[in-house]
Amino acid sequence: MRSVKKQWEMVIFDLDGTVLRSDKTISLRFQTAVTLAVNEGIKFAFATGRTLENVINLVNTIPAIPADAYIIACNGALIWQRHDNKIIRSVFLEQKDITVINDFATQINTPCFIIDNQALSTPFKEISAININRYSALTVKTSGIDWNNPKLTAPKMMFIASDNEIDDIQRKISVSLSESYHFVRSEPSYLEVMKKGVHKGAASHYLSEYLNIPPSRIIAVGDEYNDIEMLEFAGLGVAMGNARLEIQNSADWVTLTNDNEGAAYVIEHWILQK
Repeated sequence: MRSVKKQWEMVIFDLDGTVLRSDKTISLRFQTAVTLAVNEGIKFAFATGRTLENVINLVNTIPAIPADAYIIACNGALIWQRHDNKIIRSVFLEQKDITVINDFATQINTPCFIIDNQALSTPFKEISAININRYSALTVKTSGIDWNNPKLTAPKMMFIASDNEIDDIQRKISVSLSESYHFVRSEPSYLEVMKKGVHKGAASHYLSEYLNIPPSRIIAVGDEYNDIEMLEFAGLGVAMGNARLEIQNSADWVTLTNDNEGAAYVIEHWILQK
């Protein structure tokens, strides 16, 4: 039997569709597996498109999440170190970037949002909050932000619409725009925009160097397009059984679905060797 610590030293999990079940809960079996793996010296990180504040609130409700866990938030724009409540890396869109994305949104007549104080903010004055709230529970605001403020920054921006409408937005992205920014689908109705080179894979690479853990000893687990770079980076890239077919085809291994203990099974099979 191989040495656990020698083979694998860290697991990076996506949250929605991976650790979180369809009802947005985390199973006791997963929490038990994490506790046993921590006892074996394994480190954990959680990589998500969610805002840092949102993830911190979630993590603080789960006793099994280790004190020295790391959070990769906003698709890689932020990395937070839990044990001393410190952001160790941040790469934000600047005001000039936000203007460029909003100009593109104006051209295609589709609002793009930043998340400010747990609300979706946009300079679009005429917008149906009802339509947006079909896909997001956050409040929609069209005032309160000075979009011309040179100090304005954001970790990411978001287009929120139906699956087909997001498909249409992606087709309208120019080559020059795609060369300047990283567009990625985090869910069927979310198209997110970050600085070029900002994604979960780049953040995982930074964390790997920060902790002196080689990629070959890291397992990464996810289910969506915004997980692809992270799965490619890791020594073992695992797709959830509920992942899109493209993600499963790009992974090294496919586990069970998020509603069938797929995240727990990754730890049990590869770390605990049950």
